[in-house]
Order: sequence, then structure tokens, then C-alpha cells
Amino acid sequence: MFRMPIFAWAVLATSLIALTATQLIGTSFQMVSFQRLFGMGFFDP
Repeated sequence: MFRMPIFAWAVLATSLIALTATQLIGTSFQMVSFQRLFGMGFFDP
């Protein structure tokens, strides 16, 4: 596993970052939508 080329490691790291960022952006978009539609207070101090 440690003898993989650097390109394979870069593809693996990029895919992990993309999966994590996609979930975070989707969750925050859903929270903003719920706040605007239903008046939920996610971002109220």
C-alpha cells in the first residue's frame, strides 16, 4: 500500500476531501432552507 504512486495518493485525498465538503455544503444548505421555510432557529444567537 505504501508503494502506490503519488498520483494515486493525490486522487484518494481529493476524493475524500470532495466527499466531506459535499456533505457539509449539503447539510448547511438544508439548514438554511429549513430556517427560511419553517422559521427554525439554527443560526440565531
